[in-house]
Amino acid sequence: GAKTLLLTGVNTSSNEISGIISDNSGANPTSLTKNLQGVWKLSGANTYSGKTIITRGTLSVSSLNKVAGGQPSSSLGAPTTVANGTINLGGSTTASALIYTGAGETTDRVINLTSTTGGDTIQNDGTGPLVLTSDFTATGAGAKTLTLSGSNTNDNRINGKIVNSTLATAVTKAGAGTWTLAGANTFTGNLSLSAGRLNIASAAAMGLATNVISGNGSFDNVSGADLTVTNALTLSGGSPTYIGSSNNMTYTGPVTISGATRTITVSSNTLTLNSGIDDAAGNRAFTKAGAGTLRLLGANTYTGNTTVSAGKLIVGASGSFGTTNGFTISASGTLDVSAIPSFTVPGIGTFTATGSNTVEGVSAAIIKGGTTVDLGTRPISLTFKPTAFTGDTGHPSLIVSQGTLSLGGNAFTVNNASGTALDAGT
Repeated sequence: GAKTLLLTGVNTSSNEISGIISDNSGANPTSLTKNLQGVWKLSGANTYSGKTIITRGTLSVSSLNKVAGGQPSSSLGAPTTVANGTINLGGSTTASALIYTGAGETTDRVINLTSTTGGDTIQNDGTGPLVLTSDFTATGAGAKTLTLSGSNTNDNRINGKIVNSTLATAVTKAGAGTWTLAGANTFTGNLSLSAGRLNIASAAAMGLATNVISGNGSFDNVSGADLTVTNALTLSGGSPTYIGSSNNMTYTGPVTISGATRTITVSSNTLTLNSGIDDAAGNRAFTKAGAGTLRLLGANTYTGNTTVSAGKLIVGASGSFGTTNGFTISASGTLDVSAIPSFTVPGIGTFTATGSNTVEGVSAAIIKGGTTVDLGTRPISLTFKPTAFTGDTGHPSLIVSQGTLSLGGNAFTVNNASGTALDAGT
């Protein structure tokens, strides 16, 4: 008759089955179940055709096979039906993980999230990309989290749809590797980016996520066109990077920063935030980094310092800042407020601009205004790196590339960063 092989135990060392797991005689499939928190590795050319169930712990495999047109064997056997080919991942409130260590594979095997409130992980530590083409299912009742992890930086993809069960499914990108969401996802839990790279292949790929929580990872629009998403965005616990490899991306939902200073790095192209950035009355600071462009189109209400450390920060015609304490533009950073005819830099904190002595207009801090840019009466700190003992007017700290700079009896501090004292002058 049909049989089930149970892999159990709590040992997390190199437990391995290198022999062949096969069916019983006749039409009697063998199934495989992994339970408890231990780790098992399947390295044999297995031919069993029954179900694969991972209720707890970790199962490591080098091949998955597929149902339609599959191979005679794989680490997870050779199923011939969708039901037996489904990989059931998770059990009640416990954590389970499927680790792939192969050379790259595309599979139509369904991933069924069977945990209730546990965490289910798919991890690629192999040498080639893992592509899952079928829609996920989620028969385990309760709110759960699917984690996409691993060290592999190829184009690991989920082309199918990630879904809810009776409650919301959340998705977390962890690990140094890369995953691409390409399906028309319907999960409504949070989408969290904690590490590595997450590629978004369409607006639908973001699902109906209640919130996108960004940590220290990077994300990119790989849809082939400019992309607009409506999800809320929270900058929490890190500094995310928008790669912008080929296209622009726009968020239209609310944006919140929490914790300490939060940095958005835009490496290339443009990231647009239609809504203003709010800090939930936390007096939190915000920094724009990277050579790309960040556009802020809404009324920003965060109250900490604002820094443009590189690239361009554009404020739209309806954009504004709250009671910002201080404002800093570093060398090669640009604050573009040209869409606002008369712009006043808010707050009373020090306005700081830095030049780094390379090419005029490239290494200086830049303000591009409309008609006027008013710095009010705030203190102004200018740091530059002159090239000559007698001074240098060709490499300034601050350039106003467009519009008129308005001052109001500001107290100036000029800092010499060259390391060489300047000659006396007026």
